[in-house]
Amino acid sequence: MLIILSLFILSALGYPELQSNETAAVRAIAMRTQRDVMRNNSIIDTAVYGIDLNSVIFDQFGYNSSSLPVVRDILYTGVQALVLNLYYNEDLKDWGLCDLSSNKTSLGCQDPNTFNISTVVTSINSALAKTDTGVNKNILFLLLNLFSTFNKGSKFRTGISVLSSPLAGLLYASIPDRLEDLDTINLNNFLFGNSYRVIPVILSNNLYTNTSYNLVPDLDILYEANTSIPITYRANDNLTCSAPKSFQFAFDTSANPYDNTSFHDTLVCGYSPIISQSNQNLSQISDLLPYSLWSWDAFQPNLTISTSSKTKNDSSEAKNDDYLNRCGIATLTGWKAASCHSKFQVACADSLDSTKIELTSDEYTYFEAGAACLQLDGNYIFTVPSSPLEQRTLINRLSGKKSAWIDMNSLSSSNCWVNGGPNAVCPYQPLVSKTIFKEMISLASVIALVLLLLLLLVHMDRLPVHRNRSHWRRLLKQKLQNEFEGVPS
Repeated sequence: MLIILSLFILSALGYPELQSNETAAVRAIAMRTQRDVMRNNSIIDTAVYGIDLNSVIFDQFGYNSSSLPVVRDILYTGVQALVLNLYYNEDLKDWGLCDLSSNKTSLGCQDPNTFNISTVVTSINSALAKTDTGVNKNILFLLLNLFSTFNKGSKFRTGISVLSSPLAGLLYASIPDRLEDLDTINLNNFLFGNSYRVIPVILSNNLYTNTSYNLVPDLDILYEANTSIPITYRANDNLTCSAPKSFQFAFDTSANPYDNTSFHDTLVCGYSPIISQSNQNLSQISDLLPYSLWSWDAFQPNLTISTSSKTKNDSSEAKNDDYLNRCGIATLTGWKAASCHSKFQVACADSLDSTKIELTSDEYTYFEAGAACLQLDGNYIFTVPSSPLEQRTLINRLSGKKSAWIDMNSLSSSNCWVNGGPNAVCPYQPLVSKTIFKEMISLASVIALVLLLLLLLVHMDRLPVHRNRSHWRRLLKQKLQNEFEGVPS
């Protein structure tokens, strides 16, 4: 049911233009799983993928309203970071999306009424509103580069004289005083407790030193990089992987454009890759999407096979294994779905330090994994990486080995992946696992049988007053013979 619903929603929202329905459904499940395992982590651990709107979309599709549907489609693929250039016309005292001092005017800048900061915000809000559910909501960074430009042509006037005016209309936007201590704000509280989703940041302020615009009032609405929020923004070459102390973004260059491997490696390193090369058309971006998560391997988790869908053409393993592809393993390239009855080493973490991860020396099935971790020296428990840092630690432990069990399964509901052991229940639909369901039915059946037997015993063993009815009738008759009719004297 969940997978059918995912396919319907994704098709309706525009995914097919960038990826197939099946690929989109798998990706939606993988994104939700990654978000859920990160719920208790600081939002600073977030590693997402993003797009430079100017170089990738506007430069190709035009600085006009025809680019806006592409922006929405990009958002529906799971983009969680947008880089956007904004220009202050020093002549008209006006904010717009076009560099009016360059050749961008030939790409459609002549229609500021239908293509301006407000219309871009409307497009973003449309995607946010349609994905604001417990299943789909996620964090979004809006990274703004500010520039000055000059042009006295009134046809370019947008009517936006205050930068924060249209940006104040962003749905679910956080404001600077809400993130004063990033280490104490986890992803769950940010998304579900405070109902925030968007972090609008002035990434760079390139306004002229003698600009007439006063940016200070806008800082009540907009974060400022490395003033009110820590931001690292750099090229993607020679990245240093470490525990993050800021939100980390890495953009590709003409000398080092992203490919599938470097895209995924950037995420595992804890950086959010930003596609910024104008030669990256939408089909090339589609090729990168399966590699846009730090957790799952490409095209994972592969769709599970249920008993009802098995056919005579299925492999012998699929026919005989009800738990095929229902449990998660970690590999050098990411998580994969595997048969729960297969045997692998087990990933175990120190209960007091989740970055301290060890592997069992022996191999076990998924159902034996939790007990196997308890046998290690120390306070080790069955684990699943909840951040790029923990993922890197586990990958380093796997070096030279094939794979290991992680605490991730879809046993309670096909394609709803959860952690917490074999009995963990999917929180997105009121279903229980087959094992729990059988236990519930068995207990209810026993109780019903006992009640039925008691009822039969009561029915068969009639009350004594009914068993001795003739005796009581005889006594009553004798008593009545001694009674006199009439009025006592």
